[in-house]
Amino acid sequence: MLSISLASAQTNFEEGGLKYSYGGNVENNVSVVGYSFYEPFVSINNHAVVYYNGTSYIVTCIAINAFRCYSFSYISIPDSVTIIGNSTFDGCPFLTQVVFSDSSKLGTIGDGAFSNSGLSSINMSASVASIGEGAFARTRLTSVTIGAAVTSIGSLCVC
Repeated sequence: MLSISLASAQTNFEEGGLKYSYGGNVENNVSVVGYSFYEPFVSINNHAVVYYNGTSYIVTCIAINAFRCYSFSYISIPDSVTIIGNSTFDGCPFLTQVVFSDSSKLGTIGDGAFSNSGLSSINMSASVASIGEGAFARTRLTSVTIGAAVTSIGSLCVC
């Protein structure tokens, strides 16, 4: 018996200074995987829907290490993002403000996602259900607001 499986092609592209990866899913969801220029403020909100080669893609994930060790101070997360990956903003000492809208669909903040950043306070999206291990380790946090949806907080989340 002959068995054939077709792997979906991974497509990487850049648009508006952000780098994206598309894994070939039917819903046309993409992940932000990097940043190609220096700006003190990054607004992914301006890129919640990305157009590339005549196709629109919805940003649903900020990938592992996507912004690791960058020197920006502000990030705005679009409503469409459901996952912030592990170590996404790790080592961003100037990152002092993260903004989520009231209609955010963010469900997961990965391990070490904001570790070693300059955050002193964060008001998380009410939709967040899971916060990974060490998500805010080695930050300057003095104020954290989480919503009732949180069902899991990893060890050493804030230390």
